[in-house]
Amino acid sequence: MELRRPHPLYAVVSLSRYLYLLLLPLARGFISAWGGGVAAWLEGAWFDLCILGLLFGLGGLLWLCTQYRADKEGIFLTTGIFRRREVLLPAGKITCLSAVQPFYLRPFRAVFLRADTPAGSYKRADFSLLLPQREADRILALAKGEGPQSVKQYEPRGVAIVALSLATSNSFAGILLLSTLISQTGQLLGEEFADRVYGAFAQVSRLMAFGTPPAAAFLAYLILAGWALAFLGNLIKYYRFVIGRRESSLAIQGGLFTRREYALSLSGVSYLDIRQTVFTSVLHLHTVFIHAIGYGKHKGDVSILMPACTSRTLRQGLRLLLPELAPSPRQLKPNLGALFRFLIAPFWPCFLFPAGTVLLCWLFPTWREILGFLGFMASVPAYWFLTVRVLDFCSTGVSKEGNVYTLRYSSGYYLHTVVIPREKIASVTVEQNPFQWRDDRCDLIIATYGEGRKWHRVKNLDRRELLPLFQLEDPTRKM
Repeated sequence: MELRRPHPLYAVVSLSRYLYLLLLPLARGFISAWGGGVAAWLEGAWFDLCILGLLFGLGGLLWLCTQYRADKEGIFLTTGIFRRREVLLPAGKITCLSAVQPFYLRPFRAVFLRADTPAGSYKRADFSLLLPQREADRILALAKGEGPQSVKQYEPRGVAIVALSLATSNSFAGILLLSTLISQTGQLLGEEFADRVYGAFAQVSRLMAFGTPPAAAFLAYLILAGWALAFLGNLIKYYRFVIGRRESSLAIQGGLFTRREYALSLSGVSYLDIRQTVFTSVLHLHTVFIHAIGYGKHKGDVSILMPACTSRTLRQGLRLLLPELAPSPRQLKPNLGALFRFLIAPFWPCFLFPAGTVLLCWLFPTWREILGFLGFMASVPAYWFLTVRVLDFCSTGVSKEGNVYTLRYSSGYYLHTVVIPREKIASVTVEQNPFQWRDDRCDLIIATYGEGRKWHRVKNLDRRELLPLFQLEDPTRKM
């Protein structure tokens, strides 16, 4: 197959690495306008035009010097003006192929195509190019191995997407986005606009304070607004989320404003992570994330396999999409004596935050309202964490079925059920502290590889039962 060139817009996109050259005309324009006004700036406009011409000339030259070829054998890329670089990705080594089309590229029918392999960086793709949409579709079809008779499709209901967006929305991310939006709009329309928006928000907070201090109400409504914005962003990202299973790959697509499509090789899947929060645990809902090389590594990417689903839907969905990675019931679990170890970490915040709040209110009575509110707000995550640890104690454990291990543990405010094929385990560590010597208990630490290395820790398991499960020798056994 002959070499082809990327989309013509690549000549503009490739200029991002040379944007620092725009500092020259900006600096010249500022100095000229400062010293001689508009007339002086116009006299040197030829310099600005030369810099812009240089930039667009570089972009055009890069486009001419960049060529690729994609077929059943793999992807070949040659690029560079002075320093030539050639990259070959064999088809059998490509674990994830992704096509991303933001809304502003749709009129031009252009798509960012990325390819990842186990040998590449966990921060950037091994191959990334702006291609015509027809070409991107052709290459994705090659990676999927088209064949309608072999497709098994799973499409979650709309309520599952809403529940997923509710559970994964981050207030801080929403607040950051909201503040950036207001600040940048203020720079464009004048600082008076931004001041009016913040002032209006504060006024609404005072009107809806309902007896709470205005500052506390402002903070609460700001967090609520940030969470709502993050929720809306997640809802847009997972719009029309569909997964298809073929013989040796998964095809995933979705998104409203930015359309994303992935062709994921099963050989690149490291493990499944079935997550629950306290809220979703009470409702018996699960969210399944898939950890695979190249999938979910870039900003804005999705890493979901199944949004919020019931236990029954979870079993049916995994049987359809990944029957090789079905979780198995617990075989090993912590004993009752380990309860203290699970609860000691959240115990101190649960005790110290209320006690500290009472003490500060006694020392500073004029600040009682705001201190009481802040103490309450600080205590809520502490008691929430305590609840997570209680649920963690009731669910922690390890099991094995065939060559697939299932680990159950907690991390932060999440309960994890991780399903790992044996061949994806990088290392197994059995760790004992002095408090575990008496009843011969231990912690299991498993490292998995994929996009970087990830550690999974399961606490307080019976060491004598754990070692045979992983075919490990007992160093204390007499020869």
